[in-house]
Amino acid sequence: IGENEGVNIMVTALLKELGVKRLICRVTSPLQKTVLEAMNIEEFANPEEDSAERLAYKLDLKGVVDAFKISDKYQLLEAEVPGKFISRKVSEINWTEKYRVQLVTIIRKSEEKNIFGLLKSSSRVLGVVQPDTTLRKGDVLLLFGDISDLERFLEV
Repeated sequence: IGENEGVNIMVTALLKELGVKRLICRVTSPLQKTVLEAMNIEEFANPEEDSAERLAYKLDLKGVVDAFKISDKYQLLEAEVPGKFISRKVSEINWTEKYRVQLVTIIRKSEEKNIFGLLKSSSRVLGVVQPDTTLRKGDVLLLFGDISDLERFLEV
């Protein structure tokens, strides 16, 4: 409920009293979160902090399209394929052994003509990536791993 912490806490208390089974509370400060935790609230949303963190990765690491924090240590990261890996097969890259990251899938851009004959760009997810898939310029990799390992992988 907006930025009014007092209203947020009061409405949460009323909803708990009504027996609502699942409450996800928006928090805007550590103190507000502490009060809600004392009320046995376990799920929180902090859109401003989440957006800021995702933007920071885009600005800080070259090629990052988006980032999703899984925990304090692990992350899912969408990033453009580093130039060093363009034209290489997925099986040729030591994802887990050398870089300690896991390739989840590839988002591949393509251009198609629409019904008027104009080029329209679109993206498609390749799903489970086959070992013989060749990485192309413009591919976006969905990677999972420790934050420091992901950063090291993207800096190669």
